[in-house]
Amino acid sequence: MKNYSNKLYNQKIANLEQLDNYTKNLVDNIKLGDILLLMGPLGAGKTTFVKYLAKNLGIKDIIISPTFTIARNYKMPSGNSNDKYFIHIDAYRLGLFNNYSNNKKDYQKSIYDSLELLDIPSNYKNSIIVIEWGEIVKEYLTNFLADNNIIYVNINRTRGSQADETRTITINKRLAE
Repeated sequence: MKNYSNKLYNQKIANLEQLDNYTKNLVDNIKLGDILLLMGPLGAGKTTFVKYLAKNLGIKDIIISPTFTIARNYKMPSGNSNDKYFIHIDAYRLGLFNNYSNNKKDYQKSIYDSLELLDIPSNYKNSIIVIEWGEIVKEYLTNFLADNNIIYVNINRTRGSQADETRTITINKRLAE
């Protein structure tokens, strides 16, 4: 288990500067092979979180939401010849099958098939993977990976005046705990 600082476990973020600082600190606490499952309602700021995390990992590319493509890969800066990747997945569309089928086995097979197509088991060791709408895939990922590679990140938005739309980011230690 990682030893996250207390300020990473449960942090209120009031503006983009604070989010930038938060993700800078988070970068110091994650490693290749980690998978961050982002949870939170629509409009909570999951994609914005991913953009700042990628920036603080040194990625210069413009981060675009993979809502329709499901996944986007970005090469991370590397001091050696080994390629390292930042993989951004949006699992929202993977969960839409549930709207068309009342058969849980069909739904589960759809998620498994989608994850196998993304080839997460062979890609995660040289990557940091971030999955938006992680609640859709969390139970299926544990069939592919050891729990100690999965970090559970919950982002919630406090609605108020437009000037005060604070987010609370909570990192749970691991899914297995």
